[in-house]
Amino acid sequence: MPRFPRLLLALVLVCLAAPALHAQSEPDPIHHYNEACRLAVSGDTEAALASLARAFELGFDDLQFADDDPDLDSLRRQPAFLNLMATRRAALQLDSAARGAILAGNTWSRPIPLDAGPGPSPSPTIRLRWQPLGLGFELTGTGPWSALGPGAVTAPWNGGPGLVLTLAVPDGPFPFASATTFITAFGRAKNTPVGGVYHPATGWQRVLELDPEIQVDSQGQSLTLRGTIPWRTIQPFHPLVDTRLGFNAALRVQTEDGQQMLRAEAFADPAAFRTDRSRRRFIPLDFDTGTATREDLVGALNTARNTGDTVELTLAMVSPDAGAAVLTVDFTDNQGRSVVPGGARSLPLDLKAGDNRRQQEMDVSSLKPGLYRVRTSLRFPSGRTAVWESHILQLGSAWQDRTEARVAALAPWARPTGHLYLETIAHALDRDNPRLDPGPLATTLNRLEGMLTSAEATGSILPDSGLLGVAYTGPDGAPRTAGLYLPPGWRERGPVQPVIVLGENRVLTGRLVSRVSGAYLNEGLLKEGDRQSAHSPVYLVPLLPETTGSGQEKAVVEARAANQWALAAFATDGVALAGVDMYGAAALKAMREEPATCRALLIMAGAGLAPWPQATDEFVDRQMQPAVAGVSITWLDFPQETRHNPQAKQLLESLRRVGYDVARNETIKGGLNHTQIADRVVLWAESLP
Repeated sequence: MPRFPRLLLALVLVCLAAPALHAQSEPDPIHHYNEACRLAVSGDTEAALASLARAFELGFDDLQFADDDPDLDSLRRQPAFLNLMATRRAALQLDSAARGAILAGNTWSRPIPLDAGPGPSPSPTIRLRWQPLGLGFELTGTGPWSALGPGAVTAPWNGGPGLVLTLAVPDGPFPFASATTFITAFGRAKNTPVGGVYHPATGWQRVLELDPEIQVDSQGQSLTLRGTIPWRTIQPFHPLVDTRLGFNAALRVQTEDGQQMLRAEAFADPAAFRTDRSRRRFIPLDFDTGTATREDLVGALNTARNTGDTVELTLAMVSPDAGAAVLTVDFTDNQGRSVVPGGARSLPLDLKAGDNRRQQEMDVSSLKPGLYRVRTSLRFPSGRTAVWESHILQLGSAWQDRTEARVAALAPWARPTGHLYLETIAHALDRDNPRLDPGPLATTLNRLEGMLTSAEATGSILPDSGLLGVAYTGPDGAPRTAGLYLPPGWRERGPVQPVIVLGENRVLTGRLVSRVSGAYLNEGLLKEGDRQSAHSPVYLVPLLPETTGSGQEKAVVEARAANQWALAAFATDGVALAGVDMYGAAALKAMREEPATCRALLIMAGAGLAPWPQATDEFVDRQMQPAVAGVSITWLDFPQETRHNPQAKQLLESLRRVGYDVARNETIKGGLNHTQIADRVVLWAESLP
C-alpha cells in the first residue's frame, strides 16, 4: 500500500490524540489492513495473514487495491491469502447477483435500494426503464437524501453532491467488476441541473443532452431526479446484442451543516466517485429482448481490432411483423467507397415477429491494414429501412511480423519511436476490450504507417510539420518518451536548431507541446519581425522524472540523452537548451558538461530553482566555474514565483561574477504556467542569432 495514506493516517492520530485513543477500541478494517501490509513487508507472513483476515471480517473489500499492493507481494502465493481473496470474491459475486434486475421494454424496474450503511433512513432508491433511445432512470430520496435542491453550486464531477451512474460490460473473470465501463454524473452546478460523461482521454465533459430533471418539494424533504443515458453513450454496446450489462449508482449529498457528505450505493464500490481505478463494480441488468416491439437493427462485431482473416458479425433485428426482408452488408473506406470485391452484398431474410438473430462469418483477408466502416441495412417487411454501422481496424494475421521487420530497418535514432508506436498498438490489442472504438488505435497505426513509409522513401521518420510523439534511449537503456513539434517549413528555412525544453511532469509536457504548435499555427503569437533567427527551430519536450535536490544529477543525465537524440535526428551539431524552474539548474549543468553542443541557454526562474538551498555565494560560484564561452544566456525571472526564493537571484549573480554571457535578463509578470513557458520559449528561439 502506498506510504502516503499511512503517513496521513498517522498524522491524524497524532493531531487528534484523545479521539484516536477511543478509536483504537473500535473495529477498524483500514487499521488491520495497514498492519497486514507492515507485517508482510517485515516478513512475518503468519501475522500478516491474520491481520488481513481481520480486515476482511470488519468489512475491508477493496480487492483491486489488495491485488495491486506491492506490500502484499510476499503473501501472494500463500494458500491462506488465495483463500481469503477467493472467499471475499465469492461473497461479492453473490451480493451483486442478488441486487440485479431484469428490464422489460418501456417498463420501470422494481425500485433498487441504495445502501446507505449507517446513514439516515429510509435509504434512497432508483428505478430504471429500458427505452429504445436510452436507459431511463428515476432517483427518489427523502429527508437528508433530498439535498440536491437549490443551493448546490458545484457539479458532482468537481466534488459536489450528485448521482454517479456506471454502465459496464462484463469483461473478466469476476462477474461483479469490469474495466469496460461508462461513467455519467448528474447534479447541479450554479443551481442548474447538469449531466456529464467521463472519457479517459479528456476527463469529465458536460453534455446538455444528459441534463436531468430535478424536483424538490416546497419543504425540501423529497427529491426526484430523472434522466436518460442514451445508448450511443456506450457505443458500440447495446442491450439488444449485449443482453446483460452491469449497472451501479452512487449518490452523494451534503449534510445540512455542510461538514460532510452522506453516501449511498446500489453496490458498495471503493471506486465510486473516482475515475483513477481500472475496474468498477456492478449489479447485473438482464434485458428481456422479447419485450422489444419497435423496429430496430443493432449489430456487434466480435472484434473491432482484427488480427485475423475473418470477422464475425452478430445482428439483432426486431420486427413487429413477420415477413420477407432484405439485408445488405458492405465494407467501405474512409471515402465511403465499397472495398468488397463485387460491391455490397444483399440477401433475403424471412423475419419472425419479435426478436430475430443472425450470425455470419465474413472474409476480410483481402483488406489492406487500415480503418474501415461496416455498414448494414435492413429493409423490414413494412418497407421501412434501418441502418447499423460500426468501425473495424483490419490488421491481418501477419501485420505485426511485417511491421517489426520495417521498424528494425529504421535508422538507430528512429527505432525507439517505431517500437513505441508498435508496442502501443500491441498493448491495446492485448488489454483493451476488443469491441471498443478502434478510432484512437487507428490514429496511432496511421502515424506509424506514415513514419515507416516516409523512412522508406526519404530515410527519415520525421514529417514536414506537426506534432509527434517520439522515443529515444535513456541513460539506463530503457526508452524515454518526448513531445516533438516541427513548424511548417522547418526543412527549408535554414540550418535546424533543436530547442530542448526541460520541464516538469506529464501534464506540462503535453500542454507545452500543444501550446508551442499553437504559437505557429493559429494564436498569432509570432508577428511580423518576430522570426529573426536564421535557424529553423524545432521543439523537443522530453518527459523527465519529477525530481529535486540531489535528483538534479539524474535530470542532467536524462537531458544528455535527449540532447544526443536531437543531434542525431536532425543531423546537427548544436542545440538550444531551456530549463524551466527546478530544471533550470539541470540545464545549466547540462550546458557545462557538453558546451560544444549548446548554442544558447534559457533559464526560467521560479519558486523551484533552488538546487543548493542556503548555500554560500562562494559555494555557488564553485559550481558555476569555469564559465563556458560562446553560450548566450537569457534569464527570465518570474517574481510572483521567486519572491520567496533567494537562490534564484543568487544563481544569476553568480553567473555574472563567474563571467558568463548573460545577454538578456527580463522580469515577467504572472505565474510560470504552461502558456507562459511555451510562448516565451518560442519568442526566445525565434530571436536567437
